[in-house]
Amino acid sequence: MRYRYSEKSTYVIKLAPLEKALVDYINRKYMFYEFIIDNYYYLFKAIPKPKKRIYAYIPAWMHNFLSSVGITNDVTRYLNVVIIKNLFNIPDVYNLPLKAVRVYDTIATFFGLRITVPESIRDKIETLASSSYAKHYTKVFSAYSNISRRLRWCKKRYGLTRRNALLLYLAYFTTMKEKMVR
Repeated sequence: MRYRYSEKSTYVIKLAPLEKALVDYINRKYMFYEFIIDNYYYLFKAIPKPKKRIYAYIPAWMHNFLSSVGITNDVTRYLNVVIIKNLFNIPDVYNLPLKAVRVYDTIATFFGLRITVPESIRDKIETLASSSYAKHYTKVFSAYSNISRRLRWCKKRYGLTRRNALLLYLAYFTTMKEKMVR
C-alpha cells in the first residue's frame, strides 16, 4: 500500500526569498528547528498575548527595501528588521529617518519600539536574499510534526499568519541566541 501526501498532511508556509534565506541560514548554523521544538514554552512565557496594535519604528530605507522585495505586511516588515539586526549584531544608530509600522503591543515592547539598522548593511542583506539557496518560496512540513504543531499554537495564541508565526520564533531565537546557544 502506497502512502500519498495530500494538502491536509502538509503544513505549507509561503515565504519571500529573503525570509527563506534567513530561515535556511539560521537553521544550518544554529539548528533552529530543534529550538522551536524544545523551547516553545519560553516564547509563550516571554511574550504574552497581544491586546492591541501600536506603532513601532523601523528605518525608512529598510521599509522601502522590504516593499521592493514583496513584503507588505507591517508585522512581517518589523519582524524581518528585528531578525536582521540581531543576526548581524548591529548596534543602534540614532540619526536615521524612520517609518512607522503597526505591530502588536506585546511584540513591540519585547523587541523594542524603535529598531535601527544602518544602510551600510544593505549589501549583506542583498547577498543573502540573492543566494543560491533562496530560490524556492515555500517551506513544507508534515502536518503532524512537532514543528508544525508549535507553529499552529503560536499562530493561534498571537493571531498571526503562518509566515509571521515562523518569523516570530526566528526573531525570538536571534534575540536570545547568545544566552541559549552556549
